[in-house]
Amino acid sequence: EVLHLICRRDANVKSIKSLEGKVVSLGPDGSGTQQIVRALFEFASLESTGHLKLTSKDAIAALNGGTIDAAFFLSGVPSNLIDDMLQNQELMLAPIVGGEANLGDLSEHSELYVKGFQTRYPFIKPFTIPIMSYHGRPAEPVPTLGVSAVLISRADLSNGLVSDITRTIFENRVDLTNQISVFSGLNEEVATASVRFPVHEGAEYYYR
Repeated sequence: EVLHLICRRDANVKSIKSLEGKVVSLGPDGSGTQQIVRALFEFASLESTGHLKLTSKDAIAALNGGTIDAAFFLSGVPSNLIDDMLQNQELMLAPIVGGEANLGDLSEHSELYVKGFQTRYPFIKPFTIPIMSYHGRPAEPVPTLGVSAVLISRADLSNGLVSDITRTIFENRVDLTNQISVFSGLNEEVATASVRFPVHEGAEYYYR
């Protein structure tokens, strides 16, 4: 899943630091979005004033109405939610980067920043939202960060059942991606590379 920072064009948000003093929605209480963003703000030493905990629906309305400057959303790429928002030309994607950088240096600058953040949040990684991911927008790649999603099963499920489930997911990734964009990141070759939890024997059998 990818962290999208959507801001109003007139808010002039070009980095995490430029959110200082802005009215920002961090995501609803209990959400993965808010958990990551709070850790990111702590890493960036940003003050907590002006931060709201809005649902996606309320954050979209507030962005469109101009009552907040920016909001964070965690989703796959592409996302129908983000696609709908970016139909408003007053809204734009902003990069996850520590300070302002030239366009040519932006990706490298963001990657170094996210790798620094990895020391606090080891299961995130640098990610770039490709150009034209959302009906012609963004016009330039937008560097940000991604978070690996993990499918959890009961330990006592049979090996055969878990192997079948795993195989079904990977063999139907195209159809699944059409329904839920996060499935676009499926890759059985690296599926367990960053997982710090025991892998069910049935899933392990499929990967082998």
